[in-house]
Formats: sequence, C-alpha cells, structure tokens
Amino acid sequence: MNADEANPSPNASENPLFELHQAWSQRAEQARAQTVPEVQRPGAAEGHRVGGAEPRWIRWGEGDDAPPVVAMFDAIELEYAAFRRGVAVVDQTQRGCVQVAGADAEDLLERLLTQKIGDMKEGEVRDSFRTSRKGRVEDDLRVLRRPNDFVLASDVGSMGKTFQAIDAFVFGEDVELAQPSWRSVGLYGPKATEALAAGLAAVKEGAEAVLLVDEPAHQGFEVLVRTEAVREFWTVATAIENARPAGWFAQNLIRLEAGQPRFGIDFNQEFLPHETDLVHQRVSFTKGCYPGQEVVARMQHLADGSTKRRVVGFHFPEGEVPPAGAPILRDEDGAPGEVLGQVTSSGPSPMASSRGIGLGVLVKAAQGASLLVVNEAGPGRVEVVERSELVPPVLRESEEDSEASDQEAS
Repeated sequence: MNADEANPSPNASENPLFELHQAWSQRAEQARAQTVPEVQRPGAAEGHRVGGAEPRWIRWGEGDDAPPVVAMFDAIELEYAAFRRGVAVVDQTQRGCVQVAGADAEDLLERLLTQKIGDMKEGEVRDSFRTSRKGRVEDDLRVLRRPNDFVLASDVGSMGKTFQAIDAFVFGEDVELAQPSWRSVGLYGPKATEALAAGLAAVKEGAEAVLLVDEPAHQGFEVLVRTEAVREFWTVATAIENARPAGWFAQNLIRLEAGQPRFGIDFNQEFLPHETDLVHQRVSFTKGCYPGQEVVARMQHLADGSTKRRVVGFHFPEGEVPPAGAPILRDEDGAPGEVLGQVTSSGPSPMASSRGIGLGVLVKAAQGASLLVVNEAGPGRVEVVERSELVPPVLRESEEDSEASDQEAS
C-alpha cells in the first residue's frame, strides 16, 4: 500500500459511491463549522486533516491499476469510535472476489488451499492461505461456502493471480470460475448486525454474499454487493443510529490494536505460513495435499519450533511512532548495531493514551536481544511483545469480563 502518494481521487465512473462519499464529508465539515468553529485537533493517525470537505484518498499498492481507497472521511477519532461503539461502514475498494462453482469445486479447492474445505457447512467462512510449491504465501483468502458455489475474497492485487492459479489446476473437472465485479462493503462494530439487516432489506438480491468476519481486528461482516445496488446498500447502512463511514486510517488503528498482520503490508509472497504468525488460523494439518504442503508440514515439526524470521508486535518509546520501514537494530550499550528487522506498520493506540504500537519482522538472531528502533529523533529502545499484548489493557479487561459473564451464564 502506498500511503505517501498525493490524493489519487477517483471519479463517479470508477466508484459508484464517490458522490456519496463527497456528500458525507461536506456535511461533516458543515456540522463542525457550525458547532466548534476554529477548533484544531492533532489528528490521531498522521497529523491534521487536509483537503477541507473532501474525503482523503490513498492508492492501495503500486502502479496505475492500484485502486484508490478512502483514507479518511472526517475526524479519525469519530471514525475509530464507530468501530468501537456503533458500526463503521467501510468502502473496501481494494477487495475482489472469485466464484468457484461446479460439482468438483470442493475437491479442487481442497487440493489448492491450506485450509480444510471439505467439511465446511453452508454459510461458513474460513480464512486460508494459497501457497506456492515452495510453501510461500501467495494469497490470504476469506472463503465462503454457499449452496452452489464457493466465494473467495481477497485484495484485488492478488485476486487475479489466484484466479489464474485455480484455472491452472482445472484439467477436465466440472468447475466454473468467475471474477464478478461486486463491491465489498465492510460493516464492523457492535451494531454491524443491525446495519446488515437494514442493508439487506433495502437491496434484497442485490447483496450477493455475506461473509462473517470473526477476527481480532474486526467483528462484523464483509458484504459483496452488485454495483447497481451498492449505493442503496451504503445509504441505508450509514443511516442507522451510530453508523459512520470510516476510512483506512481508522481501520488500521483498529487492526494494530488487535495485532492483526495483513498480507501485502506486514508479510508478502516471500514468507512461509509459520513466519506470518497466522499459521494456526490459516492452515489445517489434518487435510490432504496442496502445493507446498511438505514444506509447511516440515516447518511445523522443527525441533526448536523457530523460523528464520517472524512477524511480531512492538511497543515503542513513549511519544514515538516510527514509520513503516524503520529499521530495528541490536542495542550495543546504547549504540545501534546490526539490523535485525524492520517496522512494517505502526500507529498511536487511542485506547492506550496514544502509545505507539506496531507490527514488524525480526530475524531469528533478534531473539532475546536488546533492540533499538530508529525514529526521527534518533534510536530508542523498542519492546518486542506477543501480538495479543498489543490489545490495550482496557480492552483485554473488557474481553475477560465478558468471557467470565458468559461462563457464569452457562
């Protein structure tokens, strides 16, 4: 993802929601001017809001074909709050999908993906890697089983290659492939179910697929909607109480607070599943063969259980948020030594007094070492933590209380 590029705003022909996005930002700007004129706020992600009453866009990936994604509509704090207290409605223009139908679709996907497909129930969603013959991650997929087909959702940058990979596995089997141009809308937060019901009632058959998202970063749904119906779906979903359109900046803070690595940001096609720290959520070790299975299985049974590198969580020095790409160095009595890794994503945690947190990659030699991160102000100590420790204490306590209440009720 290229977040440093100038605002690559699309037009209405490229994005059917473009005019609705503009209208929302304009209304928010007008409301702010009427209620709190001349107010200045620091901006939770990267400084003050720019662009006036226009949504801010970033390009998702490299090249002219990379889709523009809304970075922020209005105040990031309000968009972040929608994830936590209401429902954040996200225009996921960076998402694409593949339909796999036919009598042999299940068997084909079972032979191609790392996740077990054959025992999936209708309506069930599972996350899976697609790996190369060398066991490297080539895509990170969300798989939905429907009555007559499977829907695979992922970022558009890798979806085309997944389509080609599936097609290459077809040798006379009864399999039909399609890449429909459905629009992906994310509904995340405590009121996601209410927003989904309202949207589905409004567009009926216009919503093609609903994928339950049950991961640390986002609780809610990814809805694939026909292009001609997405305006109505979006309008209704954003109209319920405590609903708000949200962009990538707020969504990224939620992701970081959950310690959720993302393909294309925190790891790429050079990584083995075990190096992503997501292997147990994406890989089944009780299924049949798939490309690269021998490599993945061998990594699972390493004597020391370690890999050459791994995705980890970081707590940064107070007041610092090193940017993606910042090197992680060995601390040699306060002086920076050899490079042992780098920051891949970072941000201030709103639920932890804006403390800098992040994800990154460290090589095996970093295990047990004292580490420094290079920031604008110079090197500062960085603490390596488990991804689960990126969850702010107030949220961990809330989750524990909720689990305790569920156990008492049962």
